[in-house]
Amino acid sequence: MISPSVYASWLDDEYLPLTSRKTSRAFLFGTVANATREGLLPALMGKKSVREALHSFISKASLKAGAGLALYVAIYRTILQVLLIVRAKTLIPKLQAWAQSLRSKYASAAASRAGTSKRIISHSLMPLLAANASIPALLLVSSALRSYIALDILVKALHAIYTEARKNESRLVSWVPEWMGGGLLCAVANGQLLWAFLFEPQSFPSSYGNLILARSKAYIPTRPSRLPANVPWPMRRQIADTIAQLSTPSKTKAAYPTFSSPLLATLNPSLHPISEYSIINPILDYAPAHPGHTELLCAILHPTEPSCRKNFLQFFKQEWIASARFVAAFALLAQVFFFKKAIRDPEMAVFKFIMTVAQGATLISGSIGSAWAFTCVFQRYLPKTFLPRSRYFLNGALASIFTLAVPASRRTKLGLYLAKLSARSSWNILERRKTAKSVRNGEMILLAIGMSILSALYEERPKALGRSTRTAFRWLIGARQGGVGAVTVGQQTQGEVDNSYFYAKEKLKRLSSITPTGIRDAGDEDTSDDDEYGKSKAKGKAHFD
Repeated sequence: MISPSVYASWLDDEYLPLTSRKTSRAFLFGTVANATREGLLPALMGKKSVREALHSFISKASLKAGAGLALYVAIYRTILQVLLIVRAKTLIPKLQAWAQSLRSKYASAAASRAGTSKRIISHSLMPLLAANASIPALLLVSSALRSYIALDILVKALHAIYTEARKNESRLVSWVPEWMGGGLLCAVANGQLLWAFLFEPQSFPSSYGNLILARSKAYIPTRPSRLPANVPWPMRRQIADTIAQLSTPSKTKAAYPTFSSPLLATLNPSLHPISEYSIINPILDYAPAHPGHTELLCAILHPTEPSCRKNFLQFFKQEWIASARFVAAFALLAQVFFFKKAIRDPEMAVFKFIMTVAQGATLISGSIGSAWAFTCVFQRYLPKTFLPRSRYFLNGALASIFTLAVPASRRTKLGLYLAKLSARSSWNILERRKTAKSVRNGEMILLAIGMSILSALYEERPKALGRSTRTAFRWLIGARQGGVGAVTVGQQTQGEVDNSYFYAKEKLKRLSSITPTGIRDAGDEDTSDDDEYGKSKAKGKAHFD
């Protein structure tokens, strides 16, 4: 009998049924995720008050987000367990009978074919069907939050399946050269993003744009401290818009106009080098623009320094230190989550911290600075009529050379992140130009594809997923279920008994029964699930005796 001192808590892993506690955790996670996105983050940026941030935890949208995620987990686990029983009870016996009915000389080949068919049908199809059947539950989640996570999930899924196919030398990806990795992905995505930053700012992520402008002080002139308050000064975004305007030819004006300082132009020079672009005149007048400038674009980007090379070196020196402080703040925050490792090996923790800061600062300052510097280089060495706007794509691609400063694993993660931003930006541009039209609840299609791929890989090839993705699935969805407990038909023909039906039936009982101590979630270990279940059953029996 159960000891009287033991009580069942609604979140107690030892007594609450597995599916019930996973749905409970999913509800909490969905609620907190929506509240963080709609309440806490805006409050930290000063867009909402603390009261509004706290109210978001019990808002209708947050509660619906939690309910939608919880319903998804419940439906997925239930359907997958039922499909597992159906497969074990119907498919495997039929394949076994078919293999045994063939002649003995073909028995080995038939068993192999039957085993392959069973693996193809059960190992991939079952979790895929369960994930697709569960997707409608996410309609309870707000469209904004669905759109936010759909593309991220799809990118993770495509990367995981590509990596797995590459590892298995699949013909589908064997034609792709080895050098086409995270670095190339960074270059292509960064090139598109820089072009969109200048020419399609409405379709560029605002937070990323603010980061670029904040780290470009040597190329986006700030207001001089001595300038009177009544004198206007262009905002940083206005300066970027003017750069795009100067790079765009028209019927009456050529791209990249020259600059002639009035101090050198006539015998009676003017004290104010007024241009026809009124928004940037304060920069030329009061920065002031050096008389040595010959290009208007350079006079705007670095007015007081006529040398493009010296300005880039000065930028790198100043911004590297500022970027190092920026990266150090996030690196220290990350150390909080790994303080146990830092305590065990403080020297290694300090070394990793220093390397992270150095690599991150080099990446940020080098990428942003070189993107601006290539503007001056191309203006000097390329004809002004040669790809006046498209050359900025090359700017961003070449600036990605600084991604080599970080390890290959981080480079891949950065490439996937930039690819996600680039894909969303490109789609928004197509929508604005009315080249493409959004499909109602189209993010559900992306979610269905992404979750189907990730679920199938998690159930059958968990090591194809990243550690964080595996942990998220194990924490939210629970133990792997899709292919556990089954043996091949070839083993059955040799007299071994397939116990997958009994194993699945016992797992299904957990939906409505109390889980004994010892039955734990099977993560991504390589041990046999049948052996694990037998050990867990013995431990559970000992606990209740």
